[in-house]
Amino acid sequence: MARRKYKVKRASSRKSNFSFKRKGKKSKSSGESVTSILMAGAAYGAVRAPIAMAADSLLQKLPLPVQIVDEAAMGLASYFAYKKGKGFLKKMGKAGLYAEAYRTGDTFASPLVAGIMGKVTGGSSTNNSSIFVN
Repeated sequence: MARRKYKVKRASSRKSNFSFKRKGKKSKSSGESVTSILMAGAAYGAVRAPIAMAADSLLQKLPLPVQIVDEAAMGLASYFAYKKGKGFLKKMGKAGLYAEAYRTGDTFASPLVAGIMGKVTGGSSTNNSSIFVN
């Protein structure tokens, strides 16, 4: 059995000769475990594709690039899961926010960075995550 960690407070030298007194307050660990973060990210990755494909028919009717709308919709769903969910659903929402922020940043940055580097001409990109349509 693991030992409990207690906060130790020094006793005043005027009160007694004992140098330490134990308090019953147990210290808490901070943050989430790495396994918990990885499990939530894997679960989000597993459910993202089916949900995105189901919502694809609705998203195609909007006059915006499909990739941006897809990431915005999944980001919005992740936001609500993070804000309203509890327990593992909240962790999945947090992982989804990170994933969608990455995907959105990659979508915008890929054509810009490639254009700066001279690899893109005419609004098309060699990267599949481009917001421009060939």
